[in-house]
Amino acid sequence: MRLHWLALVAACGASPPPAPAPIDLRPPASPAPTIDPHAALSARARADAALHEGVPLDYERPFKTAPVDRSATAKLFADACSLGDKHACIVDAQLVTAADRFHTVEANCRAGDLLSCRVLPLDEHSPRYPDLPGAMSRRVECHKPELAAPCEVDALHKECAAGFPVACDELNSAVPELPMTAAEVMSWARLSARGCKGGIASECVNVTQYGSDGDQLEVAQRLCELQPAECISLAWLDKKRNDVTGERDSFERACEYGPEHVAICAGLASSYLDGTFQEPVPGRGQALIDWACPKLVKGDRARFPACTRVTGG
Repeated sequence: MRLHWLALVAACGASPPPAPAPIDLRPPASPAPTIDPHAALSARARADAALHEGVPLDYERPFKTAPVDRSATAKLFADACSLGDKHACIVDAQLVTAADRFHTVEANCRAGDLLSCRVLPLDEHSPRYPDLPGAMSRRVECHKPELAAPCEVDALHKECAAGFPVACDELNSAVPELPMTAAEVMSWARLSARGCKGGIASECVNVTQYGSDGDQLEVAQRLCELQPAECISLAWLDKKRNDVTGERDSFERACEYGPEHVAICAGLASSYLDGTFQEPVPGRGQALIDWACPKLVKGDRARFPACTRVTGG
């Protein structure tokens, strides 16, 4: 009874009821579209096919140094990424140069995708992603051991155990007298091989000489596709398989897209001039010799007798 009385008192002394809310006449929002798994698989297949084709051989390189345009291939991976393929996001981020290219990868890392965390770029000055897994192995003081700042070894061991091969690798530099354990070496290799298959170029570099011949070939091909300047490993495997054309073209890509590989270009030119390789275009050997040899220091130049044939100065 008392509650009823209090309700009446409150009703008598209360202010008028608020006006009814306006009616929203807009149509209801459409539900988020359902992602067709077949569409995602098809999109990824198209992206992988484009990546496997590789960058074109360009015999105007390394004389011209314009950046290679991989936007068309990156767009295919971005399409697959938008359909939920997190590993496609990883490849896309490595093919473009936009400042925000790791935005989606970062979000996937925060959502728990370990490979996405592993491809995040290393710090340059201040930490970029200090709250995300793998933060210590991305730190400048860990991947640049010449710096005086200490690298937290215990944190590296934990990150190595958590699945970050770069942390395993950095243990050797951080404490040379206490390198990786045997278990950590095996973990580093296995993790790197899986990361390479997932599209992480830096992890491909770790294992170009790991596993069977088939494993090494798969890794070298993947690395060459992701970073043409690093086709050198594939060239040596092509040589081992007596694939002369493949060896030549792999060395060409390393020379064309890695102008810092001056010695590779000089060696390739020598192979053209001594008849080991057939020139893809007339005068290719001489053009490379004229470009590469003047850039070599005297000691390195002596390794390539063809450098005596430099023309034009």
